[in-house]
Amino acid sequence: MSRFIAVPSLDRQAWQALSRRGLGGSDAATLVGLNPYDSLPALYARKKGLMEQPATPAMQVGLALEPLVAQLWQEATGKRCRQVRGMYVDGEKDYFRAHVQRKVVGESAGLLAKMAGPFSKLDLKGDKPPDLYMCQCQWAMMVCGFDRMYLAVLSLNGYKLAWWEVAPHRPMIQALRRAGEDFWTRHILLDQAPEPDGSQASAQALEAMLPQPAPGGACLEDQAQLIRRYVDLGGQVDALRKEREALAQRLRLAMDGHSRGQGGGYQVSYVSQRRESLDGSALRAALPQVYRQFLREKTVNALKVTQEEPDVD
Repeated sequence: MSRFIAVPSLDRQAWQALSRRGLGGSDAATLVGLNPYDSLPALYARKKGLMEQPATPAMQVGLALEPLVAQLWQEATGKRCRQVRGMYVDGEKDYFRAHVQRKVVGESAGLLAKMAGPFSKLDLKGDKPPDLYMCQCQWAMMVCGFDRMYLAVLSLNGYKLAWWEVAPHRPMIQALRRAGEDFWTRHILLDQAPEPDGSQASAQALEAMLPQPAPGGACLEDQAQLIRRYVDLGGQVDALRKEREALAQRLRLAMDGHSRGQGGGYQVSYVSQRRESLDGSALRAALPQVYRQFLREKTVNALKVTQEEPDVD
């Protein structure tokens, strides 16, 4: 049975410190690989206090619009809800936590109020909520013990409200629970970062965990297979890039000077585009003081793999 921790008022920094002590609903989709904007290494870095979730303008707007979304949902359904000032903690795993924005009056249910921006790619027309929110709803029911969750999403593209009643999905809850236990015990408790997945989120996590290269060298003999695979893929990327460019040239030749063409259900165009760029060398030569005034230097770390020369006796 879950317990409730009352949190009357906390600023963002204090709330993040509290959230680092466990896994919450916003982490659920990341745990099972269904959050395209996050990764396990980034989640690890946040829980370890090595990086923070940035307060983006979209997040700030979404937070400010939560009361409006909740009000619209109440008007659409005739139900009532009240704000929850606190956090639920799982009865078995105290690092399983859930902050449910609002509790539905008279029901064993919570409400998640979300906002989708004008350029959001979330599918809000289906019978089921988007995976990102479905995982959060299932996590909330797992931790809080609710019979159901309601999800309301206000789309700023047309200002339409979509809402769903979400029932517990036992296989998904079990998968989330296993993934959460695995992540916490294997990575957080053992201070072992998960393997990166090539995403931008993982790249940002690595920068946070390894901000500056340390002097000296590392023995990578046990990573020889990984190094060879990296080099092989580099060659394949170069070959694929050349093949793709050759295909582009063949298409241009087939268009026979026309600006547009179609075939196989595709539209192909070859049109002039105006681009502007700054000639740094010319600016530095003509106006060196102005050039130095606007010059910004940035240190960038880059991974480079080169083959060692064989020893010659």
